[in-house]
Amino acid sequence: NWMNTMMDIRASVKHTSGKLGDFRAKLTMKPSEYFARNMWVVASALADRDTAVACKELGMKRVIWGSDYPHPEGCWPKTAEKMLLSLGGLPEEDLEQIFWKSAADVYDLDLQALNAIAAKIGPQKRWLATAQAAE
Repeated sequence: NWMNTMMDIRASVKHTSGKLGDFRAKLTMKPSEYFARNMWVVASALADRDTAVACKELGMKRVIWGSDYPHPEGCWPKTAEKMLLSLGGLPEEDLEQIFWKSAADVYDLDLQALNAIAAKIGPQKRWLATAQAAE
C-alpha cells in the first residue's frame, strides 16, 4: 500500500537533517518489512468501500475489526450499517480474518471462550449476507 511504499522511500533517501540521527544504521529490513512483521491496524472508522480496499492492500492478516464503542468517531452507534457499507460483499474468509482470527493471533486468545462471547454479542454473518447476495 502507499503508506508502506512511502516509508521505504523515505528510509532509502539521504537525509540532511541531524535531528533524526542515523536511524538506518541498525535496520536490517525495510520499514515495510518491519510493519508486515510487527504491526496490526484496527479498522473502527468504517466509512465506505475504500475501507475494504485498504484492508486488502494491507493484508487481511494485519487488520482487526473494532467498533470503538462508545466513541462516535468509530462506527458506533451505527455499527451494523457502517459494516454493511464498508465490508458487505467481502468473502467469508476475509470477514473471519478481520473479525476474530487476527485478534486471536495477536493476543493469543482462548478461542473457545471468545466464540461463546461472540455468539452472544459479536457481529452476525447475516448482517453482511444481504450485501453479498446483492452483488
